[in-house]
Amino acid sequence: MPLYELFCMARPALARTETSQLMRNAASAVLSKGGLLTDIKSYGQRELAYEIRRPGMKLNEAFMWQLDFAAAPPALKDLEHLLKVDDRVVRYVILRRSPFKPLPNTYKLANQAKRMLQSPNP
Repeated sequence: MPLYELFCMARPALARTETSQLMRNAASAVLSKGGLLTDIKSYGQRELAYEIRRPGMKLNEAFMWQLDFAAAPPALKDLEHLLKVDDRVVRYVILRRSPFKPLPNTYKLANQAKRMLQSPNP
């Protein structure tokens, strides 16, 4: 299963229970399709870099949170639909993460650097 990151901005005037319910809904949408949650981060209410205008409102702040998960691609449709129809969500983006690459062998790197330093410069 590919790894994904969901970054979401919600309206700032929401109660703490509403924001946690929004995060729970997104997590349960992933889990119901056989996905796996790897991390949930809440960044709290933050000031935005620019004003977001919606019909009847102007937002200078938003409640921001992130959900990292692994899921099959068809599970994204349900998650996107959930976020599109929820009026508490201001903006969201789902990104596919590349799998972690193994760290380089430090012993090999040190030997390569040593050889480069010892070789005469032309």
